[in-house]
Amino acid sequence: MTLLQDPALLWYVNRAAGLVLLVLLTTATVLGVGAVDRRTRSRVGPAGVRRTRPVGRFPGFVLPELHRRVALVAVALTFLHIIPAVLDDYVPIDWLDVVVPFASDYRPLWLGLGTLTFDVLAVVVVTALVRTRIGPVSWKVIHKSVYVTWPLAVLHSVNTGTDTGGVWGWLVLGCVLAVVAACFARLRSMAASDRAARRPVLR
Repeated sequence: MTLLQDPALLWYVNRAAGLVLLVLLTTATVLGVGAVDRRTRSRVGPAGVRRTRPVGRFPGFVLPELHRRVALVAVALTFLHIIPAVLDDYVPIDWLDVVVPFASDYRPLWLGLGTLTFDVLAVVVVTALVRTRIGPVSWKVIHKSVYVTWPLAVLHSVNTGTDTGGVWGWLVLGCVLAVVAACFARLRSMAASDRAARRPVLR
């Protein structure tokens, strides 16, 4: 028996890659929410013109760049999660199930959500490579769809795995709380920016 035929090894690689992948997708989602968070502080300049400047410790390009790099690592790790699942004969998953959602005989709904996650990531990566050809507006709409992958990945992880209790369960909970906290901070920042924009400009 070769290493690629060892069901125990394939299972461990599959689960470990899935665990790290969920953390990376969570990190990319949190960074994505933070990267578009236009937290600004207003001040009045010459001639009563209201000017804004970013609030935070990092330059404006840091969060978007880190977001892209984490997302690329997550895409690469997706293959390390998929290949052992297909090679493992314990469950009936084939290569068609990797790209066609809900076609598998094994937990078709929850496995299909994982397939949708992969499909959306693939579309985002491909369109990023041809971004100049499809135009910034179309690319932005497609890129925003990547945020759908995180809840799909969470549902896929919880309902497809066989060891969702214990440490794994706490990890999933931590990922959910991290994204909820990032979204809450984003909403608070938007509300604060709206209040600042409505204040009268002193001349």
